[in-house]
Amino acid sequence: MRATMPARLSAPLAAALRVGFHSGLASALFVAGFQPYASLVLTGGIDPVASSSMLLFVWMMYLLDRLKTNPEDAHDAEANAAAFTRRHRVGCWTLFAALATAEVVLVIEHPRLLRAIGLSLAVSVLYLVRLPLLGRRVKEIPYLKCFFLSAISLVIVASFTPGLEAAPPGRVVAVAGICFLLYFLNFSLYDIKDLEGDARANLKTLAALVPVPIFLRAHRLLSLLVLLLGLVVLGQGPGREVAAVCLFHAGASWWLERHPFDAAACGAIDAGYGLILGASLLRLVA
Repeated sequence: MRATMPARLSAPLAAALRVGFHSGLASALFVAGFQPYASLVLTGGIDPVASSSMLLFVWMMYLLDRLKTNPEDAHDAEANAAAFTRRHRVGCWTLFAALATAEVVLVIEHPRLLRAIGLSLAVSVLYLVRLPLLGRRVKEIPYLKCFFLSAISLVIVASFTPGLEAAPPGRVVAVAGICFLLYFLNFSLYDIKDLEGDARANLKTLAALVPVPIFLRAHRLLSLLVLLLGLVVLGQGPGREVAAVCLFHAGASWWLERHPFDAAACGAIDAGYGLILGASLLRLVA
């Protein structure tokens, strides 16, 4: 029998990773972690207020998506975050209210955040609802999900990064391209976790195109290609942070080839991205 992530970790840590993923915190750390990195590389500084506001916003969007009722989330698999929110609905809505309150406090003190939140909300809603004219959700359009999520993540990062318009356009394109690829790697990796639920809901994802072992090996290869691209395009300084994330992703895909993709693994992968980016920021600032 294959060992699970909780069997290899202490019970409290495994539980914390599961709750971190199910609550949306780990995923929010992953998505929001690219904002201060991009801001430092492109503008030379970090706006703690904008970064905090983005983290709160992304966390709320993840939580809201988990609280929605979708056909693909009807099963009660251990790694299904929507099933967790169904069991703890009051607690999750309470958390959402607390996050919203904290965001409102930031906006009252810093009204400039309203523009970033408004733009980010506009693109995020497109993922949560049926698209106008098409009458389908993004998830229901074959193979679009990961590309769409990566694109709107970049829009959110840009909207919460003051001073971006003054950065060299070529540098902006380079950083955005690398971040897009890293977002895409993560989002597409998570399609493995949802293969059964997506199949029942007749959703077509990239992970279903080939056997899982081949998909994971392709992820390792793509991780190494992005690593090299990051070093060449961004240089040795910022490129090292990209390399660290790529090596972590390659390691995660190797681990998943031998172990189940459970909730603790989900929390470890997303939180790992956030921790690596956080440590990288300290090095870059120093």
